[in-house]
Amino acid sequence: MPAEYFASWRVPDLVRDRERNPLDLYSTVSAKLLYPQAKSSDTQQAGQTIPLFHATTWAAQPTAPNKKQKQKTRCEDLLCYVGGAVWSLDWCPGSEGTDDDPQHFAVGVHPGGRTKTVIGEAVSGSALVQIWSAPSETSSNSMSTTTALPEMQLGLWHQGGLTWDCKWCPCDTATQTNSTSSSSMPRLGLLALVLGNGELQVLAVPQPAAAQQALLPGDKDSSVLQQVGPDPLLVDLPPVAWLQPPAFGNSLPSVVEWLPVPPHDLLLVGFWDGSVAVVRLQPGTAPPPSTPVALQGQGAAPACKSADRALQHDMVLLVHFQVDATALRAVAWCSPQVGQQEAMEQRHLFITAGHLGFVRLWDSRDCSKPIYQRRVSSIARLLCLQWTHLLDPPGWLLGTDDGAVMYESSHPSQQGQSWQDAHLRRVESQKGSHGTHNVTREIRGENTGAIWSLHCCPSNGMVAYGGEDGEVAICKEPMLQDSRHRRAHTAVAGLLVRDEGTEVRPAQYYKQHDAGVYQGAKPAKLRGLAHANQSVHRVRWSPNGGQAAWLAHGGAAGIVWLQRLSLR
Repeated sequence: MPAEYFASWRVPDLVRDRERNPLDLYSTVSAKLLYPQAKSSDTQQAGQTIPLFHATTWAAQPTAPNKKQKQKTRCEDLLCYVGGAVWSLDWCPGSEGTDDDPQHFAVGVHPGGRTKTVIGEAVSGSALVQIWSAPSETSSNSMSTTTALPEMQLGLWHQGGLTWDCKWCPCDTATQTNSTSSSSMPRLGLLALVLGNGELQVLAVPQPAAAQQALLPGDKDSSVLQQVGPDPLLVDLPPVAWLQPPAFGNSLPSVVEWLPVPPHDLLLVGFWDGSVAVVRLQPGTAPPPSTPVALQGQGAAPACKSADRALQHDMVLLVHFQVDATALRAVAWCSPQVGQQEAMEQRHLFITAGHLGFVRLWDSRDCSKPIYQRRVSSIARLLCLQWTHLLDPPGWLLGTDDGAVMYESSHPSQQGQSWQDAHLRRVESQKGSHGTHNVTREIRGENTGAIWSLHCCPSNGMVAYGGEDGEVAICKEPMLQDSRHRRAHTAVAGLLVRDEGTEVRPAQYYKQHDAGVYQGAKPAKLRGLAHANQSVHRVRWSPNGGQAAWLAHGGAAGIVWLQRLSLR
């Protein structure tokens, strides 16, 4: 299929929303943030707070007013306050990370007043998806660098109550910069959303700079947000394609993944009831006029406002079937570098992981039984996974609720062999000689809490993970299967809630104190249960590689932490 597969998915007309006030939904200021405690008592600090939609730099220690801070570090720590618990986070691919083409990331935040959300239950109401620009680094000379602060540039309103997941299309080549329609504007990318009311939406997100130029021509009326700071553009953006709960038999989705190979026309969707669906996006085909009405709360507006039907496109449900008895937390397509192209495995194979501890490999062409299944843990829930080709043999990385990062391998052992052939040969021999599996566990220590998220950097092969204990660590992927010469993982960030505030520990702190994930040769252990507000829910590497890689992570504290980590 041509690269212009989504070229017709133009940005709908934007309407600036002045009625809804984000201050009614999200916390206006962060908790008090503290620098790491020093051994000396002369570094007593008053703490620092970050207003909503603001960002600040952070270091291991505060800089004294009479001292000049040398900017030689290859690690930038930037904190963005988004107003509530972060449960969805993703980088937009394709940007070069320069002043002319900055990187962007999307954040889905649970409303600040929502202290508890029951999975599998529909919710509705106003919520924002935030589009931030990441800073671009500029060098003034060979010895120093300066980094601008991130900016919250665009807010996308919806009536889905909250955003469980958001994912950008892996490669959006049709940016519409040469569109023949005078009413359209350049497209930043296509963003898939899983909402709390059960809707699956795809948004054609405009370039924030173009949207601001179109809707803010000299208009600086910031009455809504003048008490907290910058005036981001908040708009109603109708989806270009969507499916509502009746299409899924009223199952509520929990997670979504784009097909990683061109033309990226399939979405893999996991559900809270243990089912999974494959959905095809069909540009140029309008949805039927009998689309069911969206789930609405009492007195709530429709989940998505009507748009010009010329800008609406069909989303076709191909398969929807049960794969587990309990909630699915993670799904993943076959890695493009792994699947056999002749057998179309890259378009049909995927894996699922859920609360019962099973990892299962499926082929969407035969939903009667999985190609492969294994209960990797009988006592732990599987919370996150990624299919990676950088291991030998390729396999899956899994995170559990008992603090383990696990590696599962079940790749065909013969060169050029398909997964189906490997499975049949294994069944016949009953010896596991074809498509054998092995598991390596990497445990951070007892009582370290759940691993909520892990992600492999596509440019440098580093694995980043974070969870309940508030720490984010990185490791090289080959370490996960090297049990004899396994090296310690490196902590790069951490939050610790204390009575007087939240202690923010950047990478420099762990280098100075030899603490974190490993203290010397022994794993670090939590003393009792971790505070709920220090939990890390999402960890994501930027796909836009270079001399350094941006790592973003966020969680219950409402802070998205950006770190620029050198690859050297």
